Amino acid sequence: MVAQYPEILSEFVDARQRFETDGVQYVARFEPSVIPAGQLTNLYLTLQSVVDAPVNLGVSLEPPKAPQKAQGFQIAQPQIQLQVQPGEVCELKIPVLVAEAPDGSYPFRLNLRGRITQRAQRIRPPRSSGRMPP
Repeated sequence: MVAQYPEILSEFVDARQRFETDGVQYVARFEPSVIPAGQLTNLYLTLQSVVDAPVNLGVSLEPPKAPQKAQGFQIAQPQIQLQVQPGEVCELKIPVLVAEAPDGSYPFRLNLRGRITQRAQRIRPPRSSGRMPP
């Protein structure tokens, strides 16, 4: 019998709209979400392993195309490799500089690709069952 781990992701962030890939659930958000040119924002990527084996995870963040003659966005570390341990919950913070861009909303592309390193079983439910009792 495989031990069941508690749902933790929703304890840290509003995880009603979570995504899952290759044994890892995740939620991404920018804080602050509205930024003037020349200022910094952070992409917070909260990860939660749902399997009882390590997952080698690659994360890449692609900025939107900058309008003509604008510098656009600068990402401190556009590609990251890490290993998420069985049952682990962690958060990545990726700084993004809004160098120069006209007012508006800009879509970033976030790609996660994992590889489970050994045979694994699920240890967390696919969806949140609500917050943990105090």
